[in-house]
Amino acid sequence: MDYEPPGQRTLPSAWRVILLSSVDATNQGISSDFRAAEQQFEKILKIDPYRIDDIDVYSNILYVADNRLTLSRLAHEFLALDKDRPEVCCLVGTTPFSFRH
Repeated sequence: MDYEPPGQRTLPSAWRVILLSSVDATNQGISSDFRAAEQQFEKILKIDPYRIDDIDVYSNILYVADNRLTLSRLAHEFLALDKDRPEVCCLVGTTPFSFRH
């Protein structure tokens, strides 16, 4: 058995995969590879459809990519999940209503 310092625990492998995937998708969004970032976030949400962490980053990527349909769907789903989370508020702020001039 590997030594683990007291008080430190490793993440279960599924969580680790989701976390690293999210970091990867965020980096792709920053580097303007929006399609790859979208695909990465889609994979993350298939694994954990209730993951609110980084949904604000995903919503910004969808906004820049002009993907209004997915933005609307996500806003409805995540408002029902937890309307008071800051990430959800950011998601709602990037919905098609904010596309109006």
